Amino acid sequence: MEENQKLSTIVFGDIKGYTSLMQQDEARAMSLLEVFKSGLEDHVPSFGGNIVQYFGDACLLSFESTSQAVRCAILLQPLFREKGLPVRFGVHLGEVIFTKENVFGDGVNVASRIESMGVAGGILVSKTVKDQLANKPEFNLKNMGPFHFKNVEEPLEVYAVANNGIMVPLREDLQGKFKPPNPRSILKPVLLVAIVLLLLVLGIWLIRPDKSPLTEAQRNNYLVVLPFENKTGQAGLDAFGSLISDRLTTQLMGTGEVKMLQAETLKKEAATAGISISDIPEFFADNGIGMIIMGRYYTQDDQLYVQVNIVDTETGQVVHALNPMIRPQDEKSEILEDLSDNIMDFWEVRDQSRFRQNPPRYEAYREFRIGVDDFAQAFNSGDNDYYLMAEGHFLKAYELDTTFLSPLLRLHVVYHNMDRFREKDSLFTALKERKNDMTLWERKGYEYEWERNYGSFLEEARSAASMFEMDISEDLSLQRAYIAYLRGNYPRKAIALWQKAYPMLMEKMKNRLQPDEWLDLPLYMLREFDSIYTMYGRDIHDVDWDPIMNVIYAQVLVQTGRYKEVPERILMAPEGHRYGKPVLLYRICNTFLLKGEDSLARTYAGQLKEFALANQDKPYYRRWLGEAEMFMGNYKEAARHLGAYLDMDWDNKIQADLIACYAHMGAAEKIDKSIIEQPQMSKSEGYTAYCLARAQTILGNHDQAIELIVSAIQGRVSFDTESYAFDYHFRPLFDDPRFQRLVAPKG
Repeated sequence: MEENQKLSTIVFGDIKGYTSLMQQDEARAMSLLEVFKSGLEDHVPSFGGNIVQYFGDACLLSFESTSQAVRCAILLQPLFREKGLPVRFGVHLGEVIFTKENVFGDGVNVASRIESMGVAGGILVSKTVKDQLANKPEFNLKNMGPFHFKNVEEPLEVYAVANNGIMVPLREDLQGKFKPPNPRSILKPVLLVAIVLLLLVLGIWLIRPDKSPLTEAQRNNYLVVLPFENKTGQAGLDAFGSLISDRLTTQLMGTGEVKMLQAETLKKEAATAGISISDIPEFFADNGIGMIIMGRYYTQDDQLYVQVNIVDTETGQVVHALNPMIRPQDEKSEILEDLSDNIMDFWEVRDQSRFRQNPPRYEAYREFRIGVDDFAQAFNSGDNDYYLMAEGHFLKAYELDTTFLSPLLRLHVVYHNMDRFREKDSLFTALKERKNDMTLWERKGYEYEWERNYGSFLEEARSAASMFEMDISEDLSLQRAYIAYLRGNYPRKAIALWQKAYPMLMEKMKNRLQPDEWLDLPLYMLREFDSIYTMYGRDIHDVDWDPIMNVIYAQVLVQTGRYKEVPERILMAPEGHRYGKPVLLYRICNTFLLKGEDSLARTYAGQLKEFALANQDKPYYRRWLGEAEMFMGNYKEAARHLGAYLDMDWDNKIQADLIACYAHMGAAEKIDKSIIEQPQMSKSEGYTAYCLARAQTILGNHDQAIELIVSAIQGRVSFDTESYAFDYHFRPLFDDPRFQRLVAPKG
């Protein structure tokens, strides 16, 4: 690339508040942008200037003559003001490097800094420009004083053009990215006075109620950092917008001083609802989100231009617009650091250095996002090929940046879902040594996965609940905590969690749920059957169309002796649903046997058999037929059908019922053979213990059964509405105090 370094006058200009204007009236904003560009193109060449490039609503100009550059800006400002166009200019004379299509160097950076601190209708110039104009009385300049710019070594004096028609700001109106002066350059007596004055001012600042543009209500609102819009036209930069959202969210979340929500779920909801960018503030306000950070980024040659606005969703107004950032495209990490500094400053985060973490390399993050998409495809389709592709991208992302641990945390889940347990355990052991390198959110995710795989249900639930409290838009964490409490036999804690969480939920979820929506399962485990009956009766229409609720309701009807209402529940059950008619009949039979109503259990088992025989073309035919024969006491026939089903498709529940049938038949050798020949059983020693506990109970070996139940509980075999105390195979143990203690709800 041919380069030409020379002294040149650089002019930066932009439309102040343009992003806010775009949100309020996009058509007017676009019209004003055309006025801006037309004015530049009409007048800049006549002053010997060159329009180097546009950055959205900003421009970079170069002039051979400093006086001509300032004359041009003085001419343009009144013209722009008449059109209602709030433009600010910054001018600097310095050494710059010209290429065929671009200009860069320290001179460009200084001009950009000066322009960004200006006000609408104003023109700010550097001292080098002022010196060039010193002997030209046509220019009226006002000294604004020295400023210490970040990334600029020496303090720079800035002057405001004060000619007629040009806005002259007060010094306190000038805002920019400054740094404190070097104390070694100040005489000691002056330094002492300055320190005293600084302490006095700081004390006043700390106690004054309006020290930030944020109101107390805004500060206490939930904040979402949306993925920034890619306006570059380059698909390879798509992931940068998500990277900005992720990193700002992670850092602000880690401070504990800003109420953060992650954007991913919310953005999907907005997209599903067909919400346009301009309507997002109102959409988020309706969902209880008070503040959003949104932005967009452009490219021009090798420069990346980033605009950022902080928006109050209640009013739709821009509370704060950051100065546009212009950096080379390979300085994405520096842009993220600048953004983080600015946002933390605005929220007045204390001791910011504690929360700074280097962002991942962009190339690594892009690989990670591709892997996340493949992971979602695998999860939704069940196609393991997508898991393999996700694995490749996650490994590549970590290879590109070994400080970036999110790919390894996702890879752990890939290995879990693909039953590659040895690799999963090895990876998790390695991750344990890197906990201190994780972000707070990554660390919480790691701790949850650790408890889910190797710990207790209680700690798993607490870990998931902690993640929900940190980000209430992450309702998956709430569901995980709730389920873990139930699986660990802590139904009262599940109820307490739901009662605490419901008021915290986003409006989008409250609109889909009732305050008592999740109370049925824990109430069932607490044997509060009448409470569920009353709760369901308040809106029986919901029960009628929800197959899961319909199944629970049928069990409640049996438990409360309302047998005459059971047939109606069978009529309401769909045939093809996962919780359809066969599952409902299975649960009804099991619950009748719990109650000692063996004759009624056989009656409904006959209906299950009829359903199976009428659906012999279905893949589950053998399963349904075997379950029906089991409830009817025909264990040899049941074992034959269940075994035939397992030959086609292994299922741990069917394996458990098959072992129970062998026990009823007194076929101990078949029990042992069944376990040995099914490698899936060896993956869960706890579930093997549960199956054997059933068998020993049926065989009358109660002491052995109790020992095996202890092993099953320790092996994380979960409690629910059809296990342990709700599993009819354990009926001979129901009066045993040891069994009662083991299965009694905890906490």
